[in-house]
Amino acid sequence: PFTGEPTIDPGLHPLQKPFTATHEMAHAAGFTDEGFCNLVAWLVCIHSEDEFIRYAGKLALWRYTARAASRLNRERYLNFIENHLIEEVIGDLHAIQKNSERFPDFFPGLQRRVYDTYLRAHGVQEGIASYSNLLMLVESYRSRFD
Repeated sequence: PFTGEPTIDPGLHPLQKPFTATHEMAHAAGFTDEGFCNLVAWLVCIHSEDEFIRYAGKLALWRYTARAASRLNRERYLNFIENHLIEEVIGDLHAIQKNSERFPDFFPGLQRRVYDTYLRAHGVQEGIASYSNLLMLVESYRSRFD
């Protein structure tokens, strides 16, 4: 916090690091809303000259989209994965999942509740749910600038 560098979990999969680091840099620039920091991270990543960083940003958005789609209609989501998603992306998603399984929560759910309370206490009204505002913000951005 004293160097201006983002603080990220060293256990993150390499494909998660560009998006997470830029998200944290948005916080360092003074933004507090998690959804907005996700939008900044996505924009920085997709406009990078580095192909890996662009892909990492697109994959991060895909993961948010997939999570929402899975909640809306699990069967349709799984059908889409099976019939339309290329094997390389599926492999990357599995690698991220496998990596995160190496670091289980000591107290499942507690960290999420504590962090949600922390965010709300610091003015983020939606708490941890504000992360998912990325989908709405990307759609708004695309409708205005694409």
